[in-house]
Amino acid sequence: MRLLTLNNVLVATDLEATSLAALESARSLAEASGAALHVVHVSPSESDAGALERALEQAGIAPSSASVHVLVGEPASEIGRLADKLEVDALVLGAHRGQTDPSSRALGSTAMAVVTNVAVPCLVAKRRLQLPLEHVVVAVDMSDAARGALTVGLSWASALRKAGDTETSTTLTTLHVRRSGQSPPAELEREITRVRDAAGNWAGVSIEPEWLVGDSVTDAIAGFVVDRRAGLVVLGTRGLGLDSRGRVGSVSATLMQRLDVPVLLVPPAVWAAHAPS
Repeated sequence: MRLLTLNNVLVATDLEATSLAALESARSLAEASGAALHVVHVSPSESDAGALERALEQAGIAPSSASVHVLVGEPASEIGRLADKLEVDALVLGAHRGQTDPSSRALGSTAMAVVTNVAVPCLVAKRRLQLPLEHVVVAVDMSDAARGALTVGLSWASALRKAGDTETSTTLTTLHVRRSGQSPPAELEREITRVRDAAGNWAGVSIEPEWLVGDSVTDAIAGFVVDRRAGLVVLGTRGLGLDSRGRVGSVSATLMQRLDVPVLLVPPAVWAAHAPS
């Protein structure tokens, strides 16, 4: 099993309040994994250096602990190009809802454009990612997207568990929702067993399958995440960049609207490399 490593983390900020959780999450993520931290701010014209400095200070990011990139242009395009140039292993974003509807939980247009066009896992953080990770939920089905996301989720759970723990300290729940009367797919059960056996005890992660019954996949997943107080939800996205309306998929989009828990979106370019052949 080829697990991912976190060497470079990029966080994008628009200097609005919705970016604070992303900045704090990226700082914690870089510190916990030993990754280099990069911060990018993109504006259509010259940026306010003072506002950026204040945003970093508020998030607890010292100038010496991060590489700051101030760019001019269209935000989604510039962020994507920089992510490619730096070969980042994770891109962290806030909800970026803007001022049109601050109370909305929907993902803003810039963040949506970014996550639908990059080839790197995207952590959407409405609140700060709490580390070390104690409970990670990966939504799984029979798709390669879900199977690849399971490997990514295991990578994050293992890398971000409590440092120095030699015993299992983090739970990774593989969550599958089926309709009443259906049985859990035998092939999926075998795949989860394969991943659990391959990880063994070295990962420091307990992989626990959950088979839920419900008519609504999003209702079942959201209810489980809230009830179990999960710290991270991992979703493999199947249609990034392909949907004519720029959507990330109905389940992913709805869950991001309903949950305040950080969500890690795993795009095709990533999960395709990690799904079993």
